[in-house]
Amino acid sequence: MNHPMTETSPTTPDAPVVVLNDLSVAAPYRDALVKAGLDSLDALFAVRGESLDKPGLDRWRQRIRLTLDVNGEMQAFYLKRFDRPPKKVQREVRRCGLQAHNVTTVAGLEWTRMWQLDRAGVNGPKPIAMGESLYRGNELRSAVLMKSVAGKSLESWCSTWGDNDLERITALIDPSATLIRTFHNQGFVHRDLYLAHLFYDPQTVLEESLALIDLQRMIEPQSLRSRWIVKDLASLNYSAPSPLVTRTHRLRWFKRYAGVAKLDKAQRQLAYLVIGKTQQIARHDRRRNDRLGRSKKDD
Repeated sequence: MNHPMTETSPTTPDAPVVVLNDLSVAAPYRDALVKAGLDSLDALFAVRGESLDKPGLDRWRQRIRLTLDVNGEMQAFYLKRFDRPPKKVQREVRRCGLQAHNVTTVAGLEWTRMWQLDRAGVNGPKPIAMGESLYRGNELRSAVLMKSVAGKSLESWCSTWGDNDLERITALIDPSATLIRTFHNQGFVHRDLYLAHLFYDPQTVLEESLALIDLQRMIEPQSLRSRWIVKDLASLNYSAPSPLVTRTHRLRWFKRYAGVAKLDKAQRQLAYLVIGKTQQIARHDRRRNDRLGRSKKDD
């Protein structure tokens, strides 16, 4: 049962969304959710699946993987559940700049971000269902169900690739640079843009083989936007392993991202800023790893 004094306020962006009890649902998946018994916020919190929780993950959030029958085909989904998130997190949601979309919960934020990317033509996880409950403006709990993206992260792929895969790596330069350029041109920044959050499916046509995931920290900055873009590009550059991803790969990627055959003065300046930020991230990580190493020795 829902909390007797709970107000429900489903977020419904401009998209093919229908109401299913206290859930907002992508219309094509309504019947599949009803068949699976996932027709309410209570049901989303009661269902069990494969836990994806990592050590150290905040206890107020849960992630599980589900397999559901959709028109006779078994498909994979991810469910994120948030139970009484901290006040700090709720303040961040309220400051996300999406008040016009009536975003008031953690799940509502990610739900709306997924719809934004979908409408912008940026491949990513597809929003399937969302439910939220509040009391006097404070989030009690919320949940968002999404269709999983195919393949696995480029971080995982790179850990298995070698010299024999250089042709594949080169082929991914254009689609990955185009994806990030489209994302940035829509006014978004990711704030956690590492290869771990770019998924690659080798079974899909190359131009559609990449997807961007983990959108919780995504923002649309109205000021200092260039600084955020530099940070995004530097994070991605830092996470691309050397020597597997060569300097030539990186230069070709940046030119494709900039949409030019030859860099002009402004583009070279941006490249220098990205390199500098990449080096700063590397120094930060080395210091952090040194601290962790000393801590383990002390134990």
